[in-house]
Amino acid sequence: MDFALETDRTPKPADDSVDKDYYEHWEKTNCVALLIIKTMIARGIRGAIPKCETAKEYLEAVNKQFKLTDKQIGGTIMSELCAMKLIGIGGIRQHIIKMRDLSSQLKAFEIEPTEQFLVQLILNSLPLQFDTFKVSYNTHKEKWSVDELLSMCV
Repeated sequence: MDFALETDRTPKPADDSVDKDYYEHWEKTNCVALLIIKTMIARGIRGAIPKCETAKEYLEAVNKQFKLTDKQIGGTIMSELCAMKLIGIGGIRQHIIKMRDLSSQLKAFEIEPTEQFLVQLILNSLPLQFDTFKVSYNTHKEKWSVDELLSMCV
């Protein structure tokens, strides 16, 4: 499979050429590689990928089809982060850690919330039982980090 993916296709040689064996070997490995790749991709996705003659071209076409997925994943993580709400009082540590984890995952998609944005997001995700705590935070002059918020909440 590597041979077909790493070696460029050569023009078809004349029937009496010495390069004929090399060409036939490449064609055979390309065909096998293409079949293996296609069988590993879900049927519904295969139809969206244009027909390609080489395994290398096919993988490039697959890559182009799923480039936008990064944006979608980043948007999904952002939506989940913004929609998170702590239900009940138990598990606040896990809640804040989960929100911090989602925030750090966004960095891979070039979406990097600031520390203060995340602190505000966490505060907004807390239930009514934390309203006094939120007022207390807002009356302090200094801003807290997520770690400080976590220790204060716990």
